[in-house]
Amino acid sequence: MQQIYFEKCQTFFTGLQMFDFEFVKKFEAEDVNKEYIPMKITSSYRSFRIYLILFFCFFVYTSRGESFLSRDSVQHNKDFTYVVTGSLFLGGGFLAHCADHNYSQNKSFFFPHESSTLDDIGRWIPELTRIGFHLAGVKSRSDWMRIVNSRMFAYGVNVGVTEGLKRIIRQERPDGSDFKSTPSGHAAMAFMSAAILDEEYGYVSPFVTLGGYAVSTAIAYDRTRGNHHYAGDVILGTGIGLLAAKAGYQLCDWILKGRGKRVMKGDDQSPFLSDHPSFLGIYGGYGMSLNNLRSRTGGNLSQLGALQVGLEGACYPSHYFGLGGRITEGRWLLKQQGQTVPAWIDRLTVLGGIYTSVPLNNSAYMGGKLLGGYSIQTGGRSQSRNLGINTLEGATFATGVFGGYTFRKNLDLRCQLDYEMVCSRHQTLHYLCPAIGLNFFF
Repeated sequence: MQQIYFEKCQTFFTGLQMFDFEFVKKFEAEDVNKEYIPMKITSSYRSFRIYLILFFCFFVYTSRGESFLSRDSVQHNKDFTYVVTGSLFLGGGFLAHCADHNYSQNKSFFFPHESSTLDDIGRWIPELTRIGFHLAGVKSRSDWMRIVNSRMFAYGVNVGVTEGLKRIIRQERPDGSDFKSTPSGHAAMAFMSAAILDEEYGYVSPFVTLGGYAVSTAIAYDRTRGNHHYAGDVILGTGIGLLAAKAGYQLCDWILKGRGKRVMKGDDQSPFLSDHPSFLGIYGGYGMSLNNLRSRTGGNLSQLGALQVGLEGACYPSHYFGLGGRITEGRWLLKQQGQTVPAWIDRLTVLGGIYTSVPLNNSAYMGGKLLGGYSIQTGGRSQSRNLGINTLEGATFATGVFGGYTFRKNLDLRCQLDYEMVCSRHQTLHYLCPAIGLNFFF
């Protein structure tokens, strides 16, 4: 078995090296149109390359012959879910922060400040939901001693890491209000609270887990829409929040020596893939533009990487093929000839099409999709027109690959890599988006 894994790795990295060589050779050719560079060796491509390697490692690990979630390892792989997801967001946040930092350093203006009252309240919704379950008499996985201590430890780790990084990095916010942009404390707190809600009451219903993370995702995206944070700030905050929640429980269990932890009904059951893997879920990712915008004045504008969030679902009438779609929104900040400009593009995309899924074992799977639909520019119209950019909306086509595993009954974690082509009236735009999603299977 180890020899098979070694051969897979050797083949993958050899192919990746050949891809780099062929691309660089094509890029250096004289007849290449420098305005459209599909995979230019930039920070965006390096980010894509790292995600591709992590994506491959995920498949190597989950495609073992035995079930990924055996009865003896259910809790272990639930912990694995927290750690891997948090680590991916943490690493992705640092990569995105590099581009955000360069943008912030060259910025000589401030974006308009928007009220954060909704964010201030919304980040506590998962925690208030947990308290509501407790007051309603619903039994949690922890007694009062464990939940109080784990919550206290998680909060301490979360605030300590978040506030410490804010004071070390000192990145200015997009609205210029202070120098505490990186990482996002709201995103960290919201996802930490959602992770605790999932740990304590996720057994009640998959919608408890899905709802908690949906609220957290909305809060994170609204922090970028309100010009309080860049995309990398909230992605980094998401990773900190998830890992802080896990660290709080681990530290508490180490001190209490495992006391106070309850085993709920279904905790010892290994989840398995459905014969018809229909799903509905949420996802968030980092959208990277692969080409520049053409201005009517003759110049070119580039787009800073954006946080993309959305809803996605599909109904599978058969085991391998299904029909579905997704709704996605993202915000892209603009740069003109390397200089920052006070303009942005908000884009809402609605797509539908064909999904396919192939099981790798009892709990892991991989698949692809081919979608078509329409994109609408929902914000930044007047600002982009001032720079000579026409409204960017039109027919949109997308494809992608994904893979995931079922870590609890009716719930799965998915990693995906999507490509989008937006055919606006005056030009065609190309995007790549690595993302992570949480899905309810039915």
